[in-house]
Amino acid sequence: MLIAMEELLQPDLNAGPVVASETPYRLSIEPLGGRVRARIKGQIVADSVDARVMNETYLPSHIYFPKDSLIAGLLVPSAFRTF
Repeated sequence: MLIAMEELLQPDLNAGPVVASETPYRLSIEPLGGRVRARIKGQIVADSVDARVMNETYLPSHIYFPKDSLIAGLLVPSAFRTF
């Protein structure tokens, strides 16, 4: 199975706000299963059968690729950091 990142489900932006008391906070990281490719302007920058999806309450899902699945020379380090 081949899944392009742009084909993944996006959150329903027309849905009303989620109130913290209604939904407990959850975080899960799970294998996607199958082959996943990431593209920027049509150029494949990552290709993996070991990608993971992180689902977090109140946020859109994100896909994480193993470093060895990145296509060498196409991406550069960023100063952006998160926690």
